[in-house]
Amino acid sequence: MGTRISSKCDEETELDMRLSKANKCAGMMNHLLRAKDLAISTRMRIYQTIIRPTILYGAETWILNRKVQEKLLRWERKIIRRILGGKKTEEGYVRRTNNEIYEIYKAPTIDQVVKARRLQWLGHIERMPEERIVKRIESKAPEYKKRRGRPRKRWKQSVLENLKEKKIEDWRNKALNRKTWRNITKLWA
Repeated sequence: MGTRISSKCDEETELDMRLSKANKCAGMMNHLLRAKDLAISTRMRIYQTIIRPTILYGAETWILNRKVQEKLLRWERKIIRRILGGKKTEEGYVRRTNNEIYEIYKAPTIDQVVKARRLQWLGHIERMPEERIVKRIESKAPEYKKRRGRPRKRWKQSVLENLKEKKIEDWRNKALNRKTWRNITKLWA
């Protein structure tokens, strides 16, 4: 269930690996997800407690670009459609639209959960003592040979953009207070 570390491992290959594991998990739970004798709320709970954590393992370190975000949302809608089933009309069953799915689901979407987890991790790193390896790695500037083209977005840069979206300033001081930081992370999830 771990994460793969290699020289060729990037966000997309990591996500594809997580998606395949989550699809296997959803396949094993398929009989429960489609069971009409279980309430929809129970089936959603199965998704949120068993299947979604499978895909979100290690998501705290992901860089969420638009492509990764769309892949996650597409996968989540597929699972929720499986849980809800079709919408009954006079002609038969019709596939539910994305808007209908999110109106029924009402829980935070998977990309919002990833953003909240990344913020939790940022606060955890900020509260770490300076001698911890993770803290030293995070505070150092990367040393590498500059490639041609547009520079890749870094994890911290991506998380700080999320903070700017919600107009949160002076995040370092807020991260030192666990209660305040928890309330900030709840803005997403």
